[in-house]
Amino acid sequence: MIQLTCKLLIFLFVIQGVYSFCENKDAFNNVTVDVHISRNISSIKLVQQDHYSIIDVKQGNITDLCDGMINNFPVLDTLLLINVNLSRIQPNAFQVVPRLRELSLAVNHIEDLVDGSFNNLDALETLYLSANKIKYIDGETFQNMKSLKHLHLDRNLINKLSPNCLRGSSLLSMLDLRHNLMEVVDGSTFPVIEPIFTDPVTIFLGNNYIKDVDPSVFTFKNPVNLHLERNNLNTVSTLFYGMREYSVLYLNKNQFNCLPDDVLENLKKTTKTIYLLDNPISCDCLKTIEKSFADELYGVEHLIYNSSFPCDMPVFLVP
Repeated sequence: MIQLTCKLLIFLFVIQGVYSFCENKDAFNNVTVDVHISRNISSIKLVQQDHYSIIDVKQGNITDLCDGMINNFPVLDTLLLINVNLSRIQPNAFQVVPRLRELSLAVNHIEDLVDGSFNNLDALETLYLSANKIKYIDGETFQNMKSLKHLHLDRNLINKLSPNCLRGSSLLSMLDLRHNLMEVVDGSTFPVIEPIFTDPVTIFLGNNYIKDVDPSVFTFKNPVNLHLERNNLNTVSTLFYGMREYSVLYLNKNQFNCLPDDVLENLKKTTKTIYLLDNPISCDCLKTIEKSFADELYGVEHLIYNSSFPCDMPVFLVP
């Protein structure tokens, strides 16, 4: 790849077909960017949009992505609009970007995502919306994004998602919702995930305020790597039984005093794993765990635990 840094790039984006109200439809006329151009280009002309494969806007004040503003980049693979003061994405802002696989709108001021915000992104695999101010997401915002694999919504102000917002996005294998305001995870606050593959799905829900999880949310056919670290959970039974074999449940730094006897017994014969580090596990519970697994050849193979209390006894830890 040949890299070109362009200062005050004029007419990088040809703005056409902007029918809705747009406060800054000419915002791209004065930005600083890095662009990557295909190897087979013998001469570089900035108005030849169809040759850009990577565009990274380094400096700009792009508060509004208007209808048709990102238009006619037939080989564009990656578009980075990080920390550019973006606050709104209008429906159909992206047009004729058939190869766009990675889009980052991180570290901006987006509060709402409306239906149609990500229309026409049939090839998009990775979407970063981290570190915005997102509070509300329309019910069909991410529907039918058939290539989407990784969705980053961490460090926002989200307390729930529409159950339908991911329907049809059947390749999604990673959803990151860390550092939000979620308190309950159930069928009315969490999206339905319907993978068409069999590999594990990874879901990050750490650093929220979750105190209750409906086990039916995670009963799809795939194993789940479910991260619930640093929440307010103190019970696990129904969630544990609802997950598929080879799932991993991360419950570090919650409010667990112990695990129920039935869960401890099940851990002897399952391929599921629980991480239970740095919880207020009682010393009596630690003794119960040690006694329960005393006859197991490999010890507590599928339970990784300790206690935040200074119990005067050896604790078996599996690294």
